Amino acid sequence: MCTKIIANVPQLALCLQEKGFVQSVRVLDTEGIPHITGGKSLFSPSVVDMNATMILQFLKQNCSKDNCTYLLRREAGETNVRLYDISAISEQKQRKWIWWLAQMSYRFAQKLARYSPMYSSSEARTFRSRQRSLMQNTLDLLEELYDMDDSRGHELMRARVHEDMAATYLTDGVGVNAKFDFSLPLGSHPYSDFNSDRLCKAQSHFEGAIKLINRLVSIADSNDEKGGSVAFEAYLLNLYRLHMKNFDVSLILIEHHIMTRSSSIMQVIRNASLSLANLTKTSEQGLFLWKSPHLHDIRSRHAWLWECSGKFAGSFAADKLWRERGHLNGDDVLYVLREVEATLKDLDIASLFGIDSFSMAIDDSLVHLSSLNPLVINRLQFSIDLETQQVISTLDLLNAEKQLPKEKRLSTTAAAVCLNIALATYDKMGLVPEKSSSMNESPRSREIVKSRKSSQTYNLQNLYLVYQRIADACNETGASLLSSSRKALDEIKALDQISDKPSRALNVIIMLHAGNSWFQHSLKYFLRCEDRQNIALVRANIAQTYKIFASLRSNTGSEEIAVFKINSEVWLQKAADELSMAHDVLEYRDDSNTMFWDKISSDLASTLLILGVRRRQLSFADTSSSNDLRISPGVENSIIKPMLQALRIYEKLGNRHQAAASNYQLALYFSKVWHGKYYHLN
Repeated sequence: MCTKIIANVPQLALCLQEKGFVQSVRVLDTEGIPHITGGKSLFSPSVVDMNATMILQFLKQNCSKDNCTYLLRREAGETNVRLYDISAISEQKQRKWIWWLAQMSYRFAQKLARYSPMYSSSEARTFRSRQRSLMQNTLDLLEELYDMDDSRGHELMRARVHEDMAATYLTDGVGVNAKFDFSLPLGSHPYSDFNSDRLCKAQSHFEGAIKLINRLVSIADSNDEKGGSVAFEAYLLNLYRLHMKNFDVSLILIEHHIMTRSSSIMQVIRNASLSLANLTKTSEQGLFLWKSPHLHDIRSRHAWLWECSGKFAGSFAADKLWRERGHLNGDDVLYVLREVEATLKDLDIASLFGIDSFSMAIDDSLVHLSSLNPLVINRLQFSIDLETQQVISTLDLLNAEKQLPKEKRLSTTAAAVCLNIALATYDKMGLVPEKSSSMNESPRSREIVKSRKSSQTYNLQNLYLVYQRIADACNETGASLLSSSRKALDEIKALDQISDKPSRALNVIIMLHAGNSWFQHSLKYFLRCEDRQNIALVRANIAQTYKIFASLRSNTGSEEIAVFKINSEVWLQKAADELSMAHDVLEYRDDSNTMFWDKISSDLASTLLILGVRRRQLSFADTSSSNDLRISPGVENSIIKPMLQALRIYEKLGNRHQAAASNYQLALYFSKVWHGKYYHLN
């Protein structure tokens, strides 16, 4: 009865036998055992309860060492109870006792895991600490067994203990195991609530379990057991599951390190790429790669890895804390991204992820992670016949810049390539909408896009976040090229030898051309995610490239370059159109966009005013005589209209000086026209 009370057994099954035959079976409550005869009690329950209390107190006082095994014994006919510490038996290298102690420690650890949710957070932490101690004791004992006889390594049990040990670090405040749900955005994943220390410890145990299962797979493979072997398939499924958990923890660690600007992110990204490669190879070895759930898991994790890598590269380009706190430079970032590419290049990326190479297509050029040449050339847009040597000299000019601007440009280019790979994988999974939706429809109100490959869903808001990041990276790359072209143009102005200017002007054209292509690519993705302010910003940047094109001939004195054959008026009109669209997309001026609205408006007004002045100059230059200034109504309207638009914008902005300048330019035009008409009449 004492044993049943301690073990909390509510009932007793009494089986009556005679000569080996069961006569009857009777179920009794534990409290009714003393009265089983129906008459006088067989014993006093209070005496039994008192004896049990005394024994438990005795054990509590004397069983004081952690990870020790005791034996409680009473000889027949004696009243004294003796307690023996039998832990020393395991020190004598007796395999049987070590195995029993390891099993006992593991069973106690499993029982503690069931009890911890019943208590408060502080008590649950105490339970988990004790549970980890017992599991570590189990691992130590099993390792000792392996050292005694490596033919019986108990790999499966050790791998299970490692996995359970990792689970103790991946639990919330009340001990509930947090499961990775790949339909959730990364930032809302339950693992993201845990600190880096817990995640690193969990990952080390997952890696220990993977190492042990790999040993079993190798043994089965060498023994030629894989053909139809149930054990071999079970090993591979276990390995697949462990690789997936290890990758998931790595993914959240990357997010943590991005927030803290920690250099540890380099090794975590390497580990994540290795886990993904091993995950794919394991599923291929187990012949379940192309089954829908496994294929969707692998594709989603491939996309997440490149998305996190792109986020890391973009964050490095934008934040100097990576250099100050993480002690990283641009070469470190590019090196680890190329390591990821090298790790995954042996996979069937075309069938699995929908990409032919780890690159990004901009117009009719490819930007590879291995080279990261930002000088993308769209030969059809500007009809420029550029020689390869000229592109190489322009690239040399960019590489000769100072370290920080060069590293920023390369990092943003790498970020764009990484995010483009992630987007291509999402498209392969059927998560990218086939048609962009209306600008008037809020992204929050749109329905969730369903995958064609599985029942899992992916929130459009998360996809729009990828759009926004790739658009930001493309815009920053274009802005870097725009800045470099301005510096090169300033150097051309300072040149004394006219013969050097055409060659240097071609370098500027290539930079502007490439920058414009990056801006156009950025605009495409900002339009998809409907980020109005950034759409206006990119259009303003595109307008800046057109304005520099308009000024190239006067600044370089070159006539033979093909782009110069396009009249500057055309480039100014293009710039004005882009700024007008930027102005329209902002819709109205409010407290959130005051400075940006004023800047766009001012740029638009100055461009329109310059356009009107340039048209006036061209119109008067085409007349045969300075006194014969007869201009058709259409030409006159093309001159006056942009000037009047500039005047109205300056008046709305309250810029009296520029409004006066606009009125002055209008007055100059009308005075010349009046003078010509007066001369003609007389």
